[in-house]
Formats: sequence, C-alpha cells, structure tokens
Amino acid sequence: MLSPRTRRLLLALLFTALSAPALAQTPNFVFFPVGPTSGNAVQFFPNAPGSTTRCDWNFGDPVNNPPVQDPTCSQQAATYPNTGIYTVTLTVQPSGTSMTKDVGVLTTGNTQNALTPAFTPSTATPIVGQPVMFSDDTTPAASVGHWIWDFGDGSSDSYRHDPTHVFQSVGAFTVTLTAENNATGEPGPTATMILNVGLPPTATPTATLTASPTETPTITATPTETPTGQPTPTGTTTPTPTSPAGTPTVTATPGGPTATATAIAPSPTATTTPVIGAVTATRTRTPTRTPTPGPQSLAGFVPVVGSTPGNFGSFFRTAVQLLNPGGSPTSGRLVYHPQGFSGSPNDPSVSWSLAPGQILAYDDVLTAVDRHGLGSLDVYVAQGAPIPVVLARIYDDAGDAGTSGFGEPFYRASEIPPTGSGYLIGPSDIARFRYNIGLRTLSAPVTLTATVRNTAGGVVHTVSRSYPKDFFLQSSVTGFLGFSLANNQSIQITYQGGGLIVYGATVDNITNDPSAQFLSFGSAAPGIADATPRGSGTVRAPLVLAAILAALGLGVGAVVAKR
Repeated sequence: MLSPRTRRLLLALLFTALSAPALAQTPNFVFFPVGPTSGNAVQFFPNAPGSTTRCDWNFGDPVNNPPVQDPTCSQQAATYPNTGIYTVTLTVQPSGTSMTKDVGVLTTGNTQNALTPAFTPSTATPIVGQPVMFSDDTTPAASVGHWIWDFGDGSSDSYRHDPTHVFQSVGAFTVTLTAENNATGEPGPTATMILNVGLPPTATPTATLTASPTETPTITATPTETPTGQPTPTGTTTPTPTSPAGTPTVTATPGGPTATATAIAPSPTATTTPVIGAVTATRTRTPTRTPTPGPQSLAGFVPVVGSTPGNFGSFFRTAVQLLNPGGSPTSGRLVYHPQGFSGSPNDPSVSWSLAPGQILAYDDVLTAVDRHGLGSLDVYVAQGAPIPVVLARIYDDAGDAGTSGFGEPFYRASEIPPTGSGYLIGPSDIARFRYNIGLRTLSAPVTLTATVRNTAGGVVHTVSRSYPKDFFLQSSVTGFLGFSLANNQSIQITYQGGGLIVYGATVDNITNDPSAQFLSFGSAAPGIADATPRGSGTVRAPLVLAAILAALGLGVGAVVAKR
C-alpha cells in the first residue's frame, strides 16, 4: 500500500503531467493565441514522444527569437515585432523527428474578422504518387493566423500555409482547409474540394488465373463490401492460352473489377465447378449498408481529460463510467477535442449504448478514441433518450501497484449560463506554490476579462482574451495573464458570448500537494446570506439526484436529451 506522502506526491503530479508532452510517435505542438499580433507574446506548447531527451525550437525569426534547445521540453514563448508568416519547427532528440507549422502574425488592432477560406491545387486530376501543391487563397490574407489542412485520405493534417501532399491510393478524397484567426473574430470557416485520384497512365490492371491444363474451373465469389454508391458490377475474364502445359493469363474485360484468383485456393465463399475446354470467372458484389445513427444532442462536458506520461515512471489516464438511469435504452458518443484547437462534433469519438440500468466503463477513455494527450470531452446522447450519469476520474496507473487519483465534475450543457462572473483565489505564497489556469469554451465564442486584485481588493492588472467555441487550454497563470501573480491575489473572471468552464490548480513546490478550484457559475453580484435556505443557482444536484433515484427504481423520471 502506498504511504500517505507517496500518494500525495503522485496526486501532485496530475496537473503537471496533464501539461507534459503526450505519448506519440512524432512530435506536435500547439500555440496560443491562434492569430497572434505583432509585439505580443505567442505561447508554444510541445507534445513530444516519451523517449524525448531534448526539444529543439526554431521560431522562424532568428534575429528576434533565436533557436532554443530545451532539455525539459517545456512551454516556450516568442514575440514577433513584425507581421508576416513565420515557419516554426519543433525537432525532438534523439530521434530527430520534427513538426513544422506556419504562424501568421497579424497587425495590431486588426479588425478584419470575416475570413473566406479558399485554395487551389496544382492539378485537378492528380495521380497516385504525384506531389500536389495546395495554394491558400483565403481572404483577407493578412488576417489568417493558422491553417489546418485535412487531405481526406487518413494521413496526418498539415499546418503549412501552402502545403504539398502525395496521395498513396486511388479514390475520391475530400480536401478541407480550415482557416483560423483567433485574435480578431470567430475562427474555423472551412473550404472543401473533392479530388479524384487516379492511377498513373502506365499502370494496366490485370487479373491472373492459375488453373490445371486439363481442367478449367468456374469461380463465383460474393464478397460483402461497404457501398460506394455505384451499381453492382460484374466482370468476366477470358483466358489467352500459351501452351497445353502452361499457366493461362486472364485479362479482365471492361465493366468488371480487377481480380486475381487461383483455382486451387479460392476465396472462402467461392464455389468451384470443373468445366472442360472453357475458362470463365464471375465476381458479384453484394453491398451491405452501414446504418446511420439518428440525431444526437450535446448533453454535457468533462472539462479536462488526459492520457499522458508523468514523472518517476507514472502514467496518468482518465477513466469514465456511464450509467443509464432511465427505463429505456440510451446511446450516444464521447467526442474528444484536443488542446489548442476549436473542436467539432466530427472530432475523434467513440460510440456507446446502454440498456436500462446498465453501466459502461472506460479505463482510459482516450485510448477508446485512439488518442493520447490532453483535451476535453463532450457527451452526446440520442434525442429523446435518457442522459447518462457520468463519473470521470483522473488517475496515475501504477500497474500492479494500483492507481491513485481523484474525480472531476461533469457539467450539463443546460446548466452553464452564456454570461457569468466569479473568482479564483491565487496561492498564499507564490514562491512556494505554482499555479495553472485551465478553461473550456462551449458552443459559442467567448470574450473574457481577467481582473487581478490585491489583498485589499485593489485592481492591479486587467487583461481581455477571446477564445473560439469548443476550445480547451491549460496554461501557467503567467502565460494566461501576461502578468506575474503576487501572494494572496484573486482573479475575477467575467465572460460573455457563450458558456465557459474555468479552473485554477495549485501545487505545493515542497510537498507537491495539489488542489483545484473550479469557477462557480453566477452573476457578478455577490450572494447575500439570510436565514432562508436557497439553491446554488445550478441544476446539477437535483438532476444527479433524480438520475440516481431513477436508477434505484424509486419512481423518479430520468432526464432525457432534447434537441
């Protein structure tokens, strides 16, 4: 069993580990703000493999921001005095692998909010293996702070201004450009284009059939495939004999799929009938349509989730349990939004379904969505179905030694107001404690004002920030405020435009004992104590109580997802 001090140490690593480099094969990084302006600091957050011994940064501006070699792979900052597009590269050692992104530095006071993304490929009819250059035509060009290119073929996204991509297979691929300008307005408009990638002109599809010279089979195969919207094709192959003892070569006739078959080893569903003096091969496709899920509603949020290595051989994960409290089945998705990007319902997700009273558990929810790192989680539920009770726990996985961790709140979408104000209390001794700020925006962009007050309540610093919708970020308090906090100072957070979840995390530098405070919802007016008991102003407690009672069969109806 772990000693109390060891347990405190492991728990203390949690919020530090959530900001640590994520387990990955290649490095990555995010930067904030997305659309930086000249003269203001840009924060860079590395995401490197666990075997990394050093992070080498090239900020694309050697005169004003010299390269950095950082053995701790920690957060970096760069200030660009001039506007333009800067190519930033993170290279990790000892592997030497790297990630490159273009950062667009905008003019201070830029108010050109409306971006119209567009792009032009170097060819409209690419072939497999051919480099295709994509030219960004977004307007106004001077307002783009970040580019995200999805080539639709399952490859990694590109973050270059004008990337080059090579398609490795034949097909119709939807290329998507997302142009972002976080500094001056709502980011995330997209432009799409479908490219039909073909084979090189020298490639001639053929089918080869090996058969006995004295006996010729007829082969019929019925594979099951996901439909592509095309009619069911059939094809017939006819041999060209070379000699009585030779192996005939068969060329597919137009209208049929390319195929290779061996008479002595047919496919598992093939039937073979010997026919003397003739060779035919027929392949029939029988499509099986994948059902499309019905409409779903956003039910709530798990503010922060992680699957990331920590110090001393630790590995922090996020466990999620779902309970169906209703009398009818329910289903939905868990959608993961990585740190530093505006999220989408189409982000990586895992589907779930629950019978009445059933519990579903994910020991590591990010593994379930095939991701590592740090971000936030949305819970979607089928419309009209019961909303599950959600229990989230962040823990250190020590293998045979067990786990240690703590739970975090689940927030329903309906209980977070679009505007609000509240206070975070900073450390009592800033030299002894380190302090981080985390936030998650919801379905609309948010503008917030952070006001720092001293112990007497006097204002000592104010800063305003704008964040896109469905955005998660965790940063040091200095990086968040652009200001060094002093002892016993408070941070008043006032926001508008959309819902917001904010938390502050304090860690003791001597004992590594952690604590976290989530910003409570409410108006700017302070509460007044009186003799009459009152609710908290949110509906979480009654909803959770109703869900638990319903699960216990005590006659209280379950909450259901609405449109």
